[in-house]
Amino acid sequence: MRAVIMFSMCVLMVGCAANGKSVEVKGPVEDRVVLAGEWKGVFKGTQTGREGTVEFNLGMGRHHAEGQVMMYPSEDRSKAQPLKIRFVTVKNGEVTGKITPYMDPRCKCEVRTEFSGHLSGDSIEGSFVTHIPAASQKQSGTWVVYRQAKR
Repeated sequence: MRAVIMFSMCVLMVGCAANGKSVEVKGPVEDRVVLAGEWKGVFKGTQTGREGTVEFNLGMGRHHAEGQVMMYPSEDRSKAQPLKIRFVTVKNGEVTGKITPYMDPRCKCEVRTEFSGHLSGDSIEGSFVTHIPAASQKQSGTWVVYRQAKR
């Protein structure tokens, strides 16, 4: 069994905590090994139509990865908002995690996002739910990441 995250999602990249992209990766060693590699993909909100990119890189045998989600609140790519992946858990091909709470550009309120996905070969496909406490609402969407070819 080979593979993945995210989204993370995810989910998804390896690095230093100082750069703000460090992501804790939880799960049994054999499942973390399956996630080792560089992953890139996209997400799209169902209700908002909001889109973005997902990058994640996990080195073999590591407990921390480097990863980030870039959210584009409008068609103007210069207004990209980086979102930090808080943690990722992988077990039996299932990937779950959370994004650090952030200010949503539409409601101008703090929101919380959780994601989940399923690893299949060199891809992870999943969904996410964003909780908007100020409005007692939830918004959802989908995401997918692909393992990049080894050079």
